[in-house]
Amino acid sequence: MESATGASARGTDPAATLSRASAAKLRVRVSGEHFDGPPEFRILVDGRQEGGLFTVTADFRKGEWQEIALTVQCGRAGPKSVDIEYLNDYSGGSWQTDRNLLVDYLEVDGFRFTADDADYERHWQEAIRGQQRMAWGGRLVFHTRRGHQRIACAARSGSSSASSSSST
Repeated sequence: MESATGASARGTDPAATLSRASAAKLRVRVSGEHFDGPPEFRILVDGRQEGGLFTVTADFRKGEWQEIALTVQCGRAGPKSVDIEYLNDYSGGSWQTDRNLLVDYLEVDGFRFTADDADYERHWQEAIRGQQRMAWGGRLVFHTRRGHQRIACAARSGSSSASSSSST
């Protein structure tokens, strides 16, 4: 039996219940420089993969962008970090023969983070702050609870879902 505050008669911590039930709506705007196939990436929220493998259909050289939207489970205060992990970097030796992933922004419950807000952790190289073009394999790490940019998830129920849309 639950009380008006949400605590159960068995002593369940309402904060823990709320934390498990909270969700965040993520939107990522991406494009790609396609060579010998499109860029592929995955999204990690607090280290957990969410939404599977994403393939970029938008072509940056044609001015195209696409949005990936998904709802993820998170704690009451929202995710600590969201990583965009670029998985299939490839270069044929010139800029015309290079596959790259471009990330315009990440939104968490409507709060926008640009690439300027992220750290690009490249494989076997030093991290770069504020890089939109992912020209090497690695992760673009958005620290979504840094300082004044703390995100609060509204308590709502629902399962994880993902969608994609393209725009020019």
